[in-house]
Amino acid sequence: MHNFQGVLISLKYLNILDLLASGCLIWIKKVLLFGDFGIDDTIALLFLLFSKEVEIIGIVTDYGNVERSKVLRNLNYIKYLGNLNIQIIAGAETALTGIEPIYYPEVRGPEGLGSIIPQIPEEIDMPIYEIEYLKPYIRNLNYDITIVTLGRLSSLAAIM
Repeated sequence: MHNFQGVLISLKYLNILDLLASGCLIWIKKVLLFGDFGIDDTIALLFLLFSKEVEIIGIVTDYGNVERSKVLRNLNYIKYLGNLNIQIIAGAETALTGIEPIYYPEVRGPEGLGSIIPQIPEEIDMPIYEIEYLKPYIRNLNYDITIVTLGRLSSLAAIM
């Protein structure tokens, strides 16, 4: 017998394929998402937000297509628009090698979101956590977590 989300199920008497097909039994992956959240990573984020199989437990911002400060603002804009309760963690600003990144606003737009210029009302509180916040969680995982990286690996390397 298995207890799944408060429902007692005896797999001995039920066909698990019937349960999956009916939508009664879904395993939700807890995802920690890393990215630079320009337009391409933002589209991937929106796809994951609408997925019933994924629960995003945190988002780590990295430099990449735009500088990290713009990435943080872009994510907070998405949080604001969607009224989302997801922790945002400030990741790497540069590569671990120390090489300064080069940005191309003519390709991704001035803010990294194409022609979208994010506007967040000043009275909206958008907390941002530092990368050190993740270290105890990553190092002492007592549950399954899926790490998805959409860009550079500097932030993940820094907490390992």
